[in-house]
Amino acid sequence: MPEAVPAQFVENLKVRGGTPSLLSLKNILFLAFVVRVILIPFFSDEFNFWAFRVFTGYSMEGFNPWTILYRDPTLYWINPWRYPPPFLIFTAPAQFIYTHVGNEIVFLYLIKMPLVVADLITIFFLHKTLMILSGNVKKAGKLTLLYAFNPITILVSAIWGITDPIPVMFTVTSLYFFLNAVSTTGLATSALFLGWGIAFKLYPIFILPAFIAKLKRSKEAIIFVIFACLPLTVFSAPFLLWDSESYINIVLAHHAEGVHPLSPIFFLGHLPIVQIFFLLSIMTLFIVAYLKNTSIIVNVTLSFFVLYLAFGGLFSTNYFLWIIPFIILLRADKNVKEFQDSRLLPFITIPSIIHALIFNGQYNHVEGSAGIFFWTYHWLRQKIVPFQILPFLQIATPVIGFMNIAIIIYYICKILKLPKVSTVHKGYHFTSLTLFHTLKKNKDLALSSLVILVLPLLIFPKIIPFEPMKSKPEVAPLTLTFFDDFNSSTLNSQWSVMSNGIYTLHFDSNPSYIFLDVDGTSKDNTSIYRGRSTSSSGFFNSSSGTVEIRFRLNDLADKVQNIVVAKTDGGWFGATTENSLTNFVYYFDDTDNSCLTIAPSDDHWHVFKMEYNISGRFIFFDHNFKGEKNPKTLSFLFLGGPCSIDWAKVVIEDFPIGNPSKIHALLALGLPSMTLALITVGLLHPKTFRLHVFRKMLDAIRKVKQ
Repeated sequence: MPEAVPAQFVENLKVRGGTPSLLSLKNILFLAFVVRVILIPFFSDEFNFWAFRVFTGYSMEGFNPWTILYRDPTLYWINPWRYPPPFLIFTAPAQFIYTHVGNEIVFLYLIKMPLVVADLITIFFLHKTLMILSGNVKKAGKLTLLYAFNPITILVSAIWGITDPIPVMFTVTSLYFFLNAVSTTGLATSALFLGWGIAFKLYPIFILPAFIAKLKRSKEAIIFVIFACLPLTVFSAPFLLWDSESYINIVLAHHAEGVHPLSPIFFLGHLPIVQIFFLLSIMTLFIVAYLKNTSIIVNVTLSFFVLYLAFGGLFSTNYFLWIIPFIILLRADKNVKEFQDSRLLPFITIPSIIHALIFNGQYNHVEGSAGIFFWTYHWLRQKIVPFQILPFLQIATPVIGFMNIAIIIYYICKILKLPKVSTVHKGYHFTSLTLFHTLKKNKDLALSSLVILVLPLLIFPKIIPFEPMKSKPEVAPLTLTFFDDFNSSTLNSQWSVMSNGIYTLHFDSNPSYIFLDVDGTSKDNTSIYRGRSTSSSGFFNSSSGTVEIRFRLNDLADKVQNIVVAKTDGGWFGATTENSLTNFVYYFDDTDNSCLTIAPSDDHWHVFKMEYNISGRFIFFDHNFKGEKNPKTLSFLFLGGPCSIDWAKVVIEDFPIGNPSKIHALLALGLPSMTLALITVGLLHPKTFRLHVFRKMLDAIRKVKQ
């Protein structure tokens, strides 16, 4: 069991004067809430919110979303969901309401408010832990302000809107209960909260050994490990039974878009010596972080610094959020005098934030937005990539990368030099620290917070413009349908742009369409394709599917020798000039090098269709059969130019997904959530919980007897 501080500690805390009003916990919570609620509707991460809704939509339809991601190559490489299941608890209600309301601003509030609440709970437990560590209410208030209004905490929750505030909340809460543990129940509570954090995002598992190393008895260590692993195990079990291969691959093994869920060490395979050295260095630092004979605050902080270094240590701004609460706690710990006057420590994230404000976004060589223009694009509609307009900004990448690595290594070295201190603090009983108790004592403040939340929800959705969500592949039993009618001002995330591709989106015309062009006139030139690599498939390799495209040549066929409208398995469809006089729509087959002339070209809209099955490939033009080719499987789609595409549709008719079951999907998420919620409540209030359950059982027995 963790050691306690001397008994006079609590008395010292009581004697240290009152709290200035601005530094009181209730005012900090209120102001932090107001700032975040006001910022929510003005910032949106278009890609991540599209990705959340793609994954959540499949789950709500009754499918196993991990199976769909695993089987569709494009979604697999985009990887719209890199977490275990629990975040669906928040995205599913948000998506359900959005489908009925249809307002993007409402969705922003629904998806970000759990993150804001997580910030507030973190602030609450951080403040209480700071009081325990420092013995000074005023100092605790000042340090709490550093977290509540730190640029990175506001950026991640209210602006960016990604999941990290939730596992941070559980990790800070876990540390608080660990410091206050006076029984096995207290340790189990701490472990369970840490387990909740692991279940939302895997990274807290890397600090689990730091907690275990502080326990003196093997029984306590076993209990801690069991409860820490319980949430992830319970949440994962239904999906492991449903489709273990896809779940394990997506959550643990898959490295998407150059970001592995666990560590970039896997990307140093082409440099084996560097890989081995880096791996051994990280492992050594982790062992030292876990076993160093200092306070738990020091061990956890050092573990997070090492973890950030293991994750690359360069530009992962949201990863820095994991460290901030603990370096603030480090400043408050009276046993760590070396950090007492380190005023800049909570702001080590500034270089990484600057990088995010310049480079974070969605862009290619044709168009896009980055930094602040990316997060505000949904209402400002400014396609601005700062470093493309001001190329000298690109020097910020190596400079910030070097600064981040230098900062991390500096503080790792500084922490490693700390003297051995084994004291762990204990002082408060949890019943006096309940967040609901704080709200109950400040009903007026709670009511004001509710009004501040409701008013923006009523006003901002009506005055801030937004675009509807981009389309996602629709799934039915054995069928996946990809459809894009290019009705958005930005390109759907499922498309990639060729290095020589050029496009213009006419999203506000009737019909909406994309104009494609290419640099050069080679018949193999294409502009965009569905997927993430030209050398891999964009669709599940299908022996039964269709490709259908509505296109127009725009009188441009006479300007080039060949036009590729669409390229799929087995050949390409487009237009060519014969004898320098007449332009024809035709299909060129790669298997037998034959050319099928379909019709004279013009500037009208036409529909080209190719059906794939085991008997062959069947070509249709404007719904009229034009020819048959040898069988091939369907796995990719490239679109070329110069031409206009009104819409593109691909149907995979042998997609390996079974029948949906909404009940199964609901139980897969609902049962683990309710089970773990009951266990959590039981650990927090064991006597009350047992009495309540006992009374329910007695009532049930009495009813049976009657």
